[in-house]
Amino acid sequence: VVISFIVLSFCVAFSVKMYRQSRFEMMCAMNIIIFGAIGNLLDRIVHGFTTDYLLLFNTSAVNLSDGLILGGIIWLTAQTRRPPQTEKIE
Repeated sequence: VVISFIVLSFCVAFSVKMYRQSRFEMMCAMNIIIFGAIGNLLDRIVHGFTTDYLLLFNTSAVNLSDGLILGGIIWLTAQTRRPPQTEKIE
């Protein structure tokens, strides 16, 4: 739980930095990761473990929070691979 709070603090700080730099897509991707992390953290605090309820390929179980984290990471990775947008001065 302590490590989760540390990582969550880093994610919030990164999201605020992206907001201040007007990089709203990266901020939104980071916020999705934060929401997933909060969901998993609440499960750990309340139940002592995360509740997995989606069975994928009959081999692995995940929950909605895991999906949010994965989706946010994919979106964040896509944003970092995109070339920076520059405004044209005419």
